[in-house]
Amino acid sequence: AHYTTSEGRNASTSLPRQCIDAARGTAVYWGTCRKGLQLCMTEECYMRILCCNVRCSTGKDGDDIWPNRKHTTLEVMRAQNPDLICCQEVLGDQFSFLSSGLPEFDSFGTADGPHSLDVVNTIFYRRAAFRRVSAGGHWLSETPHIAGSKSWDSDCIRLCNWLRLVDLQSGAEFRVVNTHLDHISQLARENQGR
Repeated sequence: AHYTTSEGRNASTSLPRQCIDAARGTAVYWGTCRKGLQLCMTEECYMRILCCNVRCSTGKDGDDIWPNRKHTTLEVMRAQNPDLICCQEVLGDQFSFLSSGLPEFDSFGTADGPHSLDVVNTIFYRRAAFRRVSAGGHWLSETPHIAGSKSWDSDCIRLCNWLRLVDLQSGAEFRVVNTHLDHISQLARENQGR
């Protein structure tokens, strides 16, 4: 199926067309059927998954600095009525703001380094819809279990975190995976995506 990203680029996926929709702003969401039926089109059947690169609050982004866009970011997230939100580049101040603005969500995050207090990849999940079974993560490097490790000329430390959840509506257990590939090195992206 083909869809348009939030930046207006055309993209494609192997998901069925009815499972794709584009969100406004900084996010794209995928819907998947809770019952495992690709042709199920009822709203109550769908699990809405939002993916958001919120861009770190320390970025030198001119008029688009975090204080000027944080309320819009939260509005875009809430407007999609998601069940799950996978975020990248979330620093501590952003995590606090988003957590307080999403009180019906629990979360799991993984910091990029062993001594970092910042939660870089964060998965928010709707508390009334899911029960957490387990959670974990690893670094996208040749030494994935060493916190803060990076390889393949990656410009930044990159990681992947995941949650194993039970959908309280259907009883189905599933895993949601959240990652953020390097923005500079093609070699790093190819190896991080394995």
